[in-house]
Amino acid sequence: MARSNSADANIPLAVLVFRTAMEKRKSISEYAGEIDVGAISLRQFVHYKTQRPRTRTLELIGAALKLPLEEVRRRMELPPAGMPPFGEWLAAQMEGRYSRSALSKATGISDSALKNYITGKTLPEPNQARKIADVLDLDLTEMSAVIIANYVAQSGGEFADDDEELEEEDVSDVAVGTSAAALPPVPPVAPPVAAPPASNEEDRLIGLWRSLHPQGRRAAMLYMAGLLTEG
Repeated sequence: MARSNSADANIPLAVLVFRTAMEKRKSISEYAGEIDVGAISLRQFVHYKTQRPRTRTLELIGAALKLPLEEVRRRMELPPAGMPPFGEWLAAQMEGRYSRSALSKATGISDSALKNYITGKTLPEPNQARKIADVLDLDLTEMSAVIIANYVAQSGGEFADDDEELEEEDVSDVAVGTSAAALPPVPPVAPPVAAPPASNEEDRLIGLWRSLHPQGRRAAMLYMAGLLTEG
């Protein structure tokens, strides 16, 4: 799948590595052997767990991806975009097209492995992901980004902040019959009160908010804005 440099300019390193392994139909360990990088080290890149990588490792990854060392370092710092859970995303791609058993036969992936992907128990290796992408005709970059985002979510990592993009949007373009000027004035701020310890329910809600796809967070904020205007 040919892509322009401009299209790839802001792809995080982990997504680029995973996509390249998909293109070569190799697992992370197999691709690591091909580029002479330790399998554990490369897997840490993919999982966003690398803190102080060796320069030699970065040079080898850069050589494999045809990127200068400075570009490899820059892409390492790019956070992934928030994505939906992989199982839900995959189920949406299959809907109305393939049952799990049919996809298993078409890809050669065991039904139990597909079940684990769909239920969120495991994530596919690049070579397995490529088999699914070929059958469902999925974009390799998008699929790689979804898988990497799920790795990051599992480890409690951070995602690219989508709030600034929301603030820059004209609310009148997306909220029904409202504009930013129509929103009610903000009431005076009450004196600070010591907050009670967070309950398990609050922790759960915060976790759900953080796991939402950026589009889901945008929709929730717009809905709340609409409630304010009605009140």
